[in-house]
Amino acid sequence: MEDYLRVAIRCLAVALIGLLSACGGGSQPPFPIEGANDTAIIHYTNNTCTVTVTVHRDRTAQSKSSCSNWESTTTTLSPTVVSLLFSDLQAAQPLNALPACPSVDISMSIEWNGQQSPNVGICTGTGTAEQNLAYEIEDVMASFTPVG
Repeated sequence: MEDYLRVAIRCLAVALIGLLSACGGGSQPPFPIEGANDTAIIHYTNNTCTVTVTVHRDRTAQSKSSCSNWESTTTTLSPTVVSLLFSDLQAAQPLNALPACPSVDISMSIEWNGQQSPNVGICTGTGTAEQNLAYEIEDVMASFTPVG
């Protein structure tokens, strides 16, 4: 009986050590806390409706829409799209100082790290950072399939 108890305690200790190691040794929370620079919110508007897409560094993205041909849904983005989006956001700092592109049919803006961009796109006067950001926004939007 005493041997059985010793084995049970050893197994429990090994399991506890393994659990603590998997969770960061107890010094960090077991689940990362998402900060302001871990989420970007894209606002995509045309003449009739708006789509809002929330992109997380963990590659998940949720869309919400007032468009009849767009289903609000969640998807997993490719690692490349997410990596490029967040690196382009960093390169385009400060977002609120980007030049605004005139909007005819489509307006695209993005919120990140406590900042809001003007309408971004590829137009006269935009720099490489803003153009790259516009391409990445379009890649994120293309990851969602409109209905119909």
